[in-house]
Amino acid sequence: MNRVGLRDVAKLAGVALSSASRVLSDHPEVSPAMRSRVLLAAEQLGYEHNSLWDGLRSGVTRTVGMVVRDISSAHWAEIALGAEMFLQRNGYSMLLANSRGQADLDVSQIRTFNGRQVDGLIVSPNDVSDPATLATLDRLRVPFVAIDRDLPVALGGSTVLIDHQEGATAAVAHLLELGHRSIGFVSPPANFRPAHEVRQALERMCSARGASAAVEEGQFGPADGESAAGRLLDSEDGVTALIVGSNQMVPGVLSAVQSRRLRIPADMSLVAFEDLPLLSAFDPPISIVSRQPRLVGERSAELLLRRLEDGEPEVHVVPTVYVRRHSCGAAPA
Repeated sequence: MNRVGLRDVAKLAGVALSSASRVLSDHPEVSPAMRSRVLLAAEQLGYEHNSLWDGLRSGVTRTVGMVVRDISSAHWAEIALGAEMFLQRNGYSMLLANSRGQADLDVSQIRTFNGRQVDGLIVSPNDVSDPATLATLDRLRVPFVAIDRDLPVALGGSTVLIDHQEGATAAVAHLLELGHRSIGFVSPPANFRPAHEVRQALERMCSARGASAAVEEGQFGPADGESAAGRLLDSEDGVTALIVGSNQMVPGVLSAVQSRRLRIPADMSLVAFEDLPLLSAFDPPISIVSRQPRLVGERSAELLLRRLEDGEPEVHVVPTVYVRRHSCGAAPA
């Protein structure tokens, strides 16, 4: 079946091709009668207006590109959803790409979006020290917003940061109140901002209260979570509570705890970062530090649109919230 074109609409409406183009491009200098005839013809033919072509001509596509590490992560999925919903409410569309944790894919995806004439970008680079990534961002012709990354100010981007230390501090304080004196942190890769922010809060709180902090690092995913948790549980540190820094690591941590026949919270208290449906449904429900990912997405889109209106680069901090549930109990004797 042939695609209906602008010429077909003009012919059915009985107007010149240029007149049909002005109507469908929402040109102000069009008579009401002509606008009505052209729109009726377009509806009858099922004509789909090529807004991309208009954007290429005007330099404004009302489209935003977003590059995330892994859309299969509930955290990033919620961030993307928050950004997309905010953009849609303001007349923008969003294109989404994954970098799969690879700096070279960050560069490739950013360059692709830049070549496709998006109006702006929302990014969260995997390696903020990678020269190619920094050079690519520096050469961007459009504004960008970075999510939870410490990028050089000279790049001129806006930033949405997550206050990981706030929620981590509240979680550690709760565990210390319950009598825990050795707390383990199942950490995602240390080069990510959330990992070192949580570790700083944990070590600061434990040091102030005469408790010990143990840290084991792994990549994102259940297998790494199980391995890192296993090293903590089998160590001589006497860990009685675990904080898990990534929701993708939680299933593996639970496996490590259960395989050692440890009961939650009688033998081991547990706090996870970010909520998942299984965490509130787990028996007992697992305490979490919520990073409010949908709000992070909304703020990222909001800052980008302000930059598109010739605003200055901004930094916005989203608070984290500790939610107590029954997975945290008194430290075992």
